[in-house]
Amino acid sequence: GYEVGVIHLLSPDEKEPPVTGDLKLIDVETGADAEITLDPTTLDLYRERLQAWQAEIADYCSRRAIHYIPVTTDLPWEKLVMQTLRIQGVLK
Repeated sequence: GYEVGVIHLLSPDEKEPPVTGDLKLIDVETGADAEITLDPTTLDLYRERLQAWQAEIADYCSRRAIHYIPVTTDLPWEKLVMQTLRIQGVLK
């Protein structure tokens, strides 16, 4: 049979936004925009929600025997394949 895995890619900026202040966010898929103020409180809330969302995905995958591998896009491809996927038991 087959084993299913989810490789969840996030950019380093998604995990830890490098900016603060007044910003205009633009959805690259829809073109929709939103103006926000990014302050320390908002950043903390963002981080909490991101962690909760990833935990929810991990739980969903775990209950279905699906490998869940969250990685950032700055992880070299070779390291993902040769180390991370082996540690997670996806590759042997």
